[in-house]
Amino acid sequence: MLQNKNEKSGKLLILKPVSKINGENVRPFFEISSKEGDKWVPSEDNSINSISGSLFKIEAVEEEYKGDKYFRVKAFIKDGDESYLIPFRMNIASRSLLNSFFNLESFDNISIRYYLSKTGYDSYYVTQNDNKATWKFESSELPSPEEITFKGKIIRDFTKIDMFFVEQIKILNDKIRLNLSNPTATINKETRPEPSDWEEEDKFSGSVEEDEIPF
Repeated sequence: MLQNKNEKSGKLLILKPVSKINGENVRPFFEISSKEGDKWVPSEDNSINSISGSLFKIEAVEEEYKGDKYFRVKAFIKDGDESYLIPFRMNIASRSLLNSFFNLESFDNISIRYYLSKTGYDSYYVTQNDNKATWKFESSELPSPEEITFKGKIIRDFTKIDMFFVEQIKILNDKIRLNLSNPTATINKETRPEPSDWEEEDKFSGSVEEDEIPF
């Protein structure tokens, strides 16, 4: 296990969501990286697709890659003297994940599953105490994406939606600081079939092609 210490929670592992390898779609999994010396080294195990425990911190950080500005969200899951960092870019799947987080009133006994929906997109499914975490905001309550024309193509601009989610992340993190206590977590391998409600089509319509970006 990782031996470096972070400022609050001790040992740290990074769980990077992966749904493509060399441009090819794969069954989604969390790539686990631990620190060896001054480098983060990923595990070759691609079977981890769920994590459970207590959400103890979440933040959105604006980053830039090849001139493209975007938000990277970092969620921290607590496990005793260890913690797991899940870094993900703001996109359709992660907005659905965050929308489930926003509806939580407490932050322990949470499970996050990363899976492939029947429509072929990577998706997240959140439960708390074995009950599905529902969205706080319906699509009709969110800002609509703007359509712009670029080089003769119509693309969807999600900036207003992302800014809305960034503000909600700040509110969520304040709630976590006030409510979280006695967190525990375990990382689980896939052991059962996907229930039908995991196959629900994501209501955040549209898709954005993303480059593989270092975190």
